Order: sequence, then C-alpha cells, then structure tokens
Amino acid sequence: MAGNLKVLFVDDDDFSRAYYSKILELAGFGNVSLLENGSQLIDALQDKPDIIFLDYQLNDYNGSELLEKINQRSPETLTVILSSQQDVKISVELMNNGAFDYVVKSEQDVDKFKQIFERVTELQSPVLKSLGSLRYAYMAQKEKTKAQEAFASELHDSINPLLSISKLFLEMALNNPAKSGDYINESKEIITSAIEEVRNLTHQVFFNRQQAENLETQLGKFLHLLEKQSMILFDIRVDIQDLNNVLSPAEQNDFLMLFKEIVNNLIKYSETEKAEIKIEKDKHYLNLIVKDYGKGFDSSQISSGIGMNSITQRIHRLKGTYVLSSKPGEGCCWSINIPVNGLHSATFT
Repeated sequence: MAGNLKVLFVDDDDFSRAYYSKILELAGFGNVSLLENGSQLIDALQDKPDIIFLDYQLNDYNGSELLEKINQRSPETLTVILSSQQDVKISVELMNNGAFDYVVKSEQDVDKFKQIFERVTELQSPVLKSLGSLRYAYMAQKEKTKAQEAFASELHDSINPLLSISKLFLEMALNNPAKSGDYINESKEIITSAIEEVRNLTHQVFFNRQQAENLETQLGKFLHLLEKQSMILFDIRVDIQDLNNVLSPAEQNDFLMLFKEIVNNLIKYSETEKAEIKIEKDKHYLNLIVKDYGKGFDSSQISSGIGMNSITQRIHRLKGTYVLSSKPGEGCCWSINIPVNGLHSATFT
C-alpha cells in the first residue's frame, strides 16, 4: 500500500514542515520523515526513499541541484518539487529531468497531494510494481503515454486527409449521378488505403518499422488523388525528385505528414474552389507553398488544436520556418522553408 512508503519531506521552514506533514497524512501518505536541508536529504538517500517532497529553494541547495543528486544516488526514487511560485520554465526543466511532479504551494494543497497519492497508488499495481520500483514503473508509464501520443498524432495527420478526399469523391457522386458508381469506387479505394495506413502506422509507432514506400512515392500518390477529384481545382507544381536524398527517413515522414495535414485543413474548412500547391528546392532549402482562395480567417485567432500543434511541431523538428497568412474573405497561404543543405545526400541514397 502507498501508506507504507518511505516518504521524505524537505523544507527549511519550521511551519512548512509541520503543515505539510499533516497535509501528506491527510492525502494518504502515512508517516513522513521531515528534513531541514539538502545536506540531510543527501545523507538520507542511502536508505533509498520511495518518494521525496522537496522545497525548491533551500538554504544550502536548490531543487535542480538536489534532483540531479537524487537521480544519481537513488534513481528509483520519485521526486515532487514544491515551490511558492509558478515558474513555467523551471517546472518544465525539472519535469524533463525526471521530477514526478511540480506543485505550487497554495491553500488547496490537500487536493493536489491526494491526486499525487492516487497516481502513486496506480504505480503500485501488480503489473507496474513487478518492474522493480515506483520510479521504473513511472518511467514505463511515461514511455507508454509518449507512444500513445505519437500514434494519435500520426493517425490524425495520415488518415484524416485520406478521409477528406474520400468525402470529396462522395460529394462528386451526389452531384453527378451518371458517374456516381465510378466516384463511389474511388472513395472505396481511398478508404481501403486508409485502413492499410492504420496497419502501417501501428507497425511504425509500436514496432519501429520504416515506411515501406519512400517520400517521393507517397507524395506522388497523394497528389494524384488530389488531381483526380474535381470539387477543388488544384494547380500543382512540384519538384519532388531526389527528396529522399536530402531528408532523413524521420524528416521525410514529418514533411509528408505536415503537408497532408495542411491540405486536409484546406479541404475541410476553406470552402475554396481552387488552390495552389508548390514544392521547390535548391541546394539549401525545401520550400512548400499551399494557397487557397476560400473564406479565410483571422490568423491572429488560430486555435491550438491537435492539427495546428502537429504542423508546428513537425516544422520545428525539421528546423524550418513558416509564414501563415490569412484574412476573412481572402483565402489562406502557408509558406514553409526547410533547410536541407545536402546534409543527408550521402547517407540516404
């Protein structure tokens, strides 16, 4: 049970130690050993505590310094950092360096610590506990969450564009009954491709397998689908030759997915009748332009949904820059520049 854990609370303020010992007891942690400074904590690490609640700013050490020592001397231990103020930069840095949580001290402390207690209790499930320690269980759970998030992002960016194009063909079938059979068959083929894509994504994300087809082939197939439908007239001018040689496999995937997501948003939201797609490259940059002439929007009011987040994260991973310009009634234009510099030409040929 979580109540039998070795729990330390470290704070150089007498009132805080007395107050939080009661809070932790109410939250379910049971008996808590109280320490006054970082030096006492360092000595206590030899007993391998299960969880440490650590005030960020002590007289002799700060939380970052002590977290590093905890990770070195007792890597199985969970560490919760407490601070009197919210500092996003520091909290993100601490979490990236292995902190279990970052808590801002407030009058609502007991609720937050009850949540932490519940999370620790979950880590003591038979399956996770079999990993050997709370820390390893936590890291395993964290890796599982990362894999799930990666799969969700890949699924969203890969499947949604195919379904949007399939919907265009179904709309064409409704508008042209004489050719509805042909258009419905096209839609069925695209849905079959989407099902196959789900299978491929599962293998890539969870079994670390490479795409069976390279970027040039996949881009070519996707552009061909856009040209076959007639609901939106696409002016496509692309130079995709040798893209496989200037981008690594991971970069190829990011470029393909961000391109497909931009086109997907165009199909779903722009209400345009025509659009332009340009892909150009030289020795130093790969340039992507996607422009529509639809209803547009106020680009200063963009929501941070999964699609937009995915696009910007992929551009960041590609070390690229972008300009998104749009106004109500004036369409939308993405212009993305990605440095290539021939860095991969010798490796991925």
